[in-house]
Amino acid sequence: KPIVLPQVRKGRAQAFFRAWAPELQSKGITQCPFLSFIDNLNVVATKSPPLQIVDLAGGIISLLGAAAVSKGRTELYLRELNKNSFGPRGLKVSNASSLATRGILKVPGTLPQLALLNDETFYISTAERALKAVAPYSAHLELDVPPPTEQSTMLAKVSAKQVASKDKKNYEKVMKKRDKAVYKAEKRERKRERKEAKRARKGKVPRRVVEGESESEDSDDDSSTSSSESEGDRGAVQTKSKDAHGNIKMKKDKEEKRARKLLWIVIENI
Repeated sequence: KPIVLPQVRKGRAQAFFRAWAPELQSKGITQCPFLSFIDNLNVVATKSPPLQIVDLAGGIISLLGAAAVSKGRTELYLRELNKNSFGPRGLKVSNASSLATRGILKVPGTLPQLALLNDETFYISTAERALKAVAPYSAHLELDVPPPTEQSTMLAKVSAKQVASKDKKNYEKVMKKRDKAVYKAEKRERKRERKEAKRARKGKVPRRVVEGESESEDSDDDSSTSSSESEGDRGAVQTKSKDAHGNIKMKKDKEEKRARKLLWIVIENI
C-alpha cells in the first residue's frame, strides 16, 4: 500500500505530518533517516532560507540557493530524493492534492475527508483525523516518533524552530475552533429539545414522555448557559450532541472542508 503523509494545515508553506512507515525497512530505509527526510522537507517547504539537503544515507546532495528555495523548493527537493535515494530503492515520492491522493489509494468517494469526531478523536490534530480516514487504504504508520533532530546549520535551526512554533499554533487554533463547533452543536440540540417539548405540551403529551424536560428549559433565554459551556468545555461533550454511534453531531464540519485543501506526500512503488 502507498505511504501517505498529510500537511498539518492547508497551504503551500505548511509542514507535513511526522510519522514512520515500518514497511520501508524492507527497502533498506530506517526510521532515523526517514524522519530526517520529513524534517528537511518541512524546512524546505516553509519558506526557509538556503540550506543543504541531506539524502537518506546522510550525505549532502546539493546546496540550494535562495532562488531555488523561493521557487519550486519542494519539487526540487523531492526530485533530488527520487534520483538519489527513493528511486534506486524502487520507490517514488511525490506531492499530491487530497483528491489525487485519495485516487491513488482508491478511497471510495463517499468516505469523509476526516475521521468522525468522537471521544477518541476529539483531541487529535486535523492531520491525524485525515490519516485515520484513509488508514484502511494506506500503509501502516507509527505516530509515536522521536522529536526532530537539531539541524546542522544556523539558518536551518531557525527554520526548524519556526516550523515547530507554527505546528503548535495550528493545533491550538484547530482545538479552539473545534470547541466552538461542539458548543454550537450542543446549543442547537438544546433548542431543538425545547421546541419538541413545547410541541409535546400543546399536543397534551404527558410531561414524563418528554425525556430530559425541566422547568428551566421552558424559557427561550439561553443566558442560563454557564460561562464554562460558552467557552466550549472539551472535557464534557454532552451525550445529547452525539449520534447513536457516539460521534459528535455537527451541522457543518468546517474542518472537513479545510481538509480537502491539504497537500500530501505520497510514497509508492515505481
